[in-house]
Amino acid sequence: MGRYYGWYSNKMRGQRRKREEEAQEEAARKSAATAEQGCGAKGNAAIEIIEHLALKPRRIPSRSWRELIKLDHEGLGS
Repeated sequence: MGRYYGWYSNKMRGQRRKREEEAQEEAARKSAATAEQGCGAKGNAAIEIIEHLALKPRRIPSRSWRELIKLDHEGLGS
């Protein structure tokens, strides 16, 4: 059996989690920088800047492909 590096593999889940954590840290840094600049002359609340991530989400495998992977993994447990 070959290795599976699709959407549900541990490797891909780890990479997605790492990208999400980095994006959250970046957003927190930008938020802190915005707060340090002050609220303006009128004391308005700070505006949070949200940027679109340049990364495209991976395509979710088709139902038939997911079923094949599921059957393959169930077969190994026997």
